[in-house]
Amino acid sequence: MPGFFMTAARDEREMRVRLHHYYIKALREFWEQGILTEAEVREKDVLVIGLSYFGTGVIAALEEPFLSRGARVDYVPLFNEDFGISSSLPEVADVMKGKQYDLVVLAEGLEQEPHFAKSAEAVAACCRIGGKMLLFVQTPDALDEERSVLRCWERVWAYDLQDIASIFPGFAMLFHMRTAPALLLAAKLEKRREARPLHPTAFNLRLKRHVSEKKGLQAGFFHEFHELDRIGTEECTDKCRYRHNYLQKYEFFLRDWKEKPLRLLELGVFKGGSERMWKRYFPRAQIFGVDIDEACRVYAEERIEIRIGDLSQDEMLESLKEIRPHIIVDDASHFWSHQIKALFALFPALPSGGIYILEDLETSFHPHLFPTHGDAPLDAYTVAERIARVAASRKPCLEGPFAEEITAVGMATELMATMLSSCIFIKR
Repeated sequence: MPGFFMTAARDEREMRVRLHHYYIKALREFWEQGILTEAEVREKDVLVIGLSYFGTGVIAALEEPFLSRGARVDYVPLFNEDFGISSSLPEVADVMKGKQYDLVVLAEGLEQEPHFAKSAEAVAACCRIGGKMLLFVQTPDALDEERSVLRCWERVWAYDLQDIASIFPGFAMLFHMRTAPALLLAAKLEKRREARPLHPTAFNLRLKRHVSEKKGLQAGFFHEFHELDRIGTEECTDKCRYRHNYLQKYEFFLRDWKEKPLRLLELGVFKGGSERMWKRYFPRAQIFGVDIDEACRVYAEERIEIRIGDLSQDEMLESLKEIRPHIIVDDASHFWSHQIKALFALFPALPSGGIYILEDLETSFHPHLFPTHGDAPLDAYTVAERIARVAASRKPCLEGPFAEEITAVGMATELMATMLSSCIFIKR
């Protein structure tokens, strides 16, 4: 079959676009190849689930083909409060108040949701007997795709045909297709009966094998740290499991600060979700958020102070030292120069035992995705790497850009921890 799925391997540019473009292209291919027909949607009830984090433009692109063909379309956003609801997959059936649909389109979510069996059951409940489901899931093979656009975000699960059969036992497989190289599995299913999953499995990306939900959830050192991630998911910060999956790791380092009176400084406010998360997790903390966008002032509330300023300016960084923060989180522009400058300027302001978190280091590793961010002689991760060398050896950095600054931070660093797209520094 010609088209998107068969040509993806030969199109280098396609591997450089954001993941949501795959879903839109896949749906277009379904229409063009007759896998999805007008007769199946005209005057029918259609439910679209997912992708809300990317904004209204993507949602409109997903809904429009159904609306233009005469369907009645409902949309359930996952992880986006801007649409009046922040749902998770296990809540979908409750959110729709038991309504059932002729067609259910699940664009994303099964990869990140820890409780995949409950999630699948909730989605299946939204589809009536004889109804269809369009399912898009990431495959285990995507792990080995070096050009994958997924490497900024940490997933929990992936799925192949045997997994889909196990979590949707009441459905018959009508059609399936993979991208080549393998990234997405796109499937069309028909609901034949009501059935609960008896032995559901999925491919756990940490264990690299098909396991039950329980075994997958217990995998890894950080599985018991879930409070901060729960709050982060509720407050729609992209630090949570639905995007970067930072928070379980952060909680390991931050839990001893939980009940202490402290000052937390976050660079970058965006929609205020992180600030609200920190406020809830640290009940005695004063939270300071800094952003260049004046509109962020609306996120100020009790125990949350919002400051407006340009973090590339020395004067602004100097003024932030007056806060005397105990914890600093850099989630601002992600430009190399800004990340490096803020680290050098603000790390000295931390007390002994203070924590500096440098986020979203994907800009250091994926220049094709972030072509404008490489605006310094070293990327931010290489700077962190050199700081780690100084901290480990207690020997100064003697050459290269920022040698003096790297030495100063490295000599003052007690411990460093790295993870996917993030780095934690603890001051001596």
